[in-house]
Amino acid sequence: MKINFIILLTLLALLLAACSNATPALATPTAPEGPAPTQAQATTPTAAATATPAPGKVFLVAPDPGSPLAVSLKARLSELATAQGLVVESRAALQPSDLAPDVRIVVLLAAPSNLNDLLAASSQTQFLLIGDASASPQSNLSVILQDPDRAAFVAGYVAAVISTDWRSAALLPDSPASLQQAFLNGGSYWCGRCAPIHGPIVIFPLVSALPANSSLGAWQNALTQLKTNILETLYVDPTISSPDLLKLLAGQTMVLVGGQSPADDALRQHWAATVSSDILTPLNSLWPGLLAGKGGQSATASVTLSDVNSTLFSPGRQRLTQQVIASLVAGTLDALTPQ
Repeated sequence: MKINFIILLTLLALLLAACSNATPALATPTAPEGPAPTQAQATTPTAAATATPAPGKVFLVAPDPGSPLAVSLKARLSELATAQGLVVESRAALQPSDLAPDVRIVVLLAAPSNLNDLLAASSQTQFLLIGDASASPQSNLSVILQDPDRAAFVAGYVAAVISTDWRSAALLPDSPASLQQAFLNGGSYWCGRCAPIHGPIVIFPLVSALPANSSLGAWQNALTQLKTNILETLYVDPTISSPDLLKLLAGQTMVLVGGQSPADDALRQHWAATVSSDILTPLNSLWPGLLAGKGGQSATASVTLSDVNSTLFSPGRQRLTQQVIASLVAGTLDALTPQ
């Protein structure tokens, strides 16, 4: 009996010890049903990315995009535009509907018939017109004026200064008539009354002027007549310099001066220099204002020499010509009234 009582007490003690050491089980929370969160959802939200705006545009409107002036102008515009994060597009013509808000600057190589419509269609766009003396600057229109009389004067001077016995002449369009006088003035500015020592005795320089759209045969006849006076140097105006006429001149023995760069080696070997308007210098000076939205600017193009053959046109004579150009720019010399 005593043993049974001891066993009962022992079992009761073990039972009490087991109850005191037991740890209550904790309920494990369950995740709500649904798809697992993505990595993007698990990270801290960030601001939505904004699209990079397209770069602003500069339009070069040139009826003949392949002309030497258009090519050189586009190259310079590309340099200026790239530095400002802009892009340049060439167009042969422009309509008001083409002027989207991203068009910052439009450069026109000739005054289009719809110029007023373009100016009115986009007042926030700055326009730059090159070469039209009749255009007046406006709030969103700036102008670079070309003076063809200056170029003709310098061409006459160059032709005379490189010719033995002053024997120089020009093929010119008959309009404007001032071109003829400017060329003659340029020659006489160098040699006065340019009377040769050897016959045939005529007063140089000479000019043959025809309508700009004259046939090749008409220009060839004019050249044949000029050559009876034993020419040494001939200037050909850029407005009449068709490929066929230049090909004809390439076969001559005369020294050539022109208003556009020679296209091939046959011309270059006779080419003394190209005399043309300097558009790039005034473009550089007006560009900051155009970028800033400043219209109403104006400048006059100077004259520049390029494609110079120093064998035919010596450095000393080049320096003399540069002095003449500087006087024209300064206004101390006038192409039509040089005295």
